Amino acid sequence: MKHANIEALVEYVKPYQKAAFVSQLIETLGMDHHLSLEAFDYMSKYPIVKKWRDNPNAFMTKILQACCEEFAVNPEDVMSGNRSGNHVEAKRMWMFLVEGVMSNDFDNIAQFIKMDKSSIKYHINKTKSFIETNRKYSDKAKSIVDKLQAEGMSEVVDFFIQEINYLQRSLNKKK
Repeated sequence: MKHANIEALVEYVKPYQKAAFVSQLIETLGMDHHLSLEAFDYMSKYPIVKKWRDNPNAFMTKILQACCEEFAVNPEDVMSGNRSGNHVEAKRMWMFLVEGVMSNDFDNIAQFIKMDKSSIKYHINKTKSFIETNRKYSDKAKSIVDKLQAEGMSEVVDFFIQEINYLQRSLNKKK
């Protein structure tokens, strides 16, 4: 398969699904199908990261992309410290998801987002509160989880299912 053919196919795939698509393409083609060197190089641009320990930065980037897509913001703006509503919400959701999966690895998170640990903890608690009290926000979290599930990121999905179910039970009790 040639580089141009793969590039043409990947062009139509949503950004957060490209790695999963490329992985599926490789699996479908099988080992006996030979890729051109250019095609192989192109496909290597989409690393398949399903577990955070494989590559913490790539893992955090994938979650950031999914959060930014859900909140309709640009990842660069979120990382720049932009304080407009959706940028802050995308960053908060990202911190909540990453921290839950990485089990309090605040050093990696703080380094990635260039924020101090106490601010990260504050934003995570704010996000939990929003999910617990705001159905629309909770639905956004579920939508992000669905996107990540399509990527095969089971650690995120497992964490979120447990956490969101717990928080939504709290929300239903308050009604």
